[in-house]
Amino acid sequence: MLSLPVREGRIATWHDRQIIPGTDWAKTIDTHLERASVILLLVSPDFLASDYCYEIKMQRALQRHEANEARVVPIIVHPCDWSHALFAKLACLPRDGKEITTWNNEDLAWNDVTDGIHRVIEDLSQLSTSAPRTSLPAAWSLSFEKVEQAHPAAAGLLRLCAFLAPDAIPEELITKGAAYLGPVLQPVGEDAQLLDEAIAALGAYSLIRRDASTSTMSIHRLVQAVLRAAMNASTQKIWVERAVRAMHATLPPVEHSQWNDWERLVTHALVCAE
Repeated sequence: MLSLPVREGRIATWHDRQIIPGTDWAKTIDTHLERASVILLLVSPDFLASDYCYEIKMQRALQRHEANEARVVPIIVHPCDWSHALFAKLACLPRDGKEITTWNNEDLAWNDVTDGIHRVIEDLSQLSTSAPRTSLPAAWSLSFEKVEQAHPAAAGLLRLCAFLAPDAIPEELITKGAAYLGPVLQPVGEDAQLLDEAIAALGAYSLIRRDASTSTMSIHRLVQAVLRAAMNASTQKIWVERAVRAMHATLPPVEHSQWNDWERLVTHALVCAE
């Protein structure tokens, strides 16, 4: 349905059938739900009846929609009583909310859905292009400039994080992959005190959040977008390569006993591979 924009590199898609065996499926779904810019709800009687889909996944999707962090698009697949659902106020696909399976030609219905999703993608692309002009990204850019002047290693750490999944970035990725992070950031990965100082410098400007209990960091998706947009192609390539090599140095052996470690790293590995 979306093969062309995927092939063109305009979007990346994900669904729960891509979950790797042996991983925590609920945590993996949550991670991708938090990363998504567009969330498609495939509405059917089973969807409405599922406590997990309706009460947990959809509720969080709508929260992100209301916060302008993502766009939720309900797709009405099978006839069901959705008129009083929480998403009923949103524009649905296909047009007029006519269930796909009730169309005389379901191919036309799916084409209508595809056209609608393309419009959403185009709208978000235009918003993304203008985003750096808004006050919050502009403030982040100014904060980053200040960090880069005062603490170049912290700026390097932030650039690295721009090419990882935004949530629960393991600090061990920095420490175990230090040798591959370049001359400025490598000493930070090799010295716990320098790492603390770099993270503190970023935290002072709300560019990154640290969870000391899990030794992880998180970065806002818009901060990532602003950082990547500010880099030219060659600079992006350098940091992508550093992220990939650091990830390779951090990933444990593929053994059953190592699944917990893989679970913490797999989302970031997938982003590096994109």
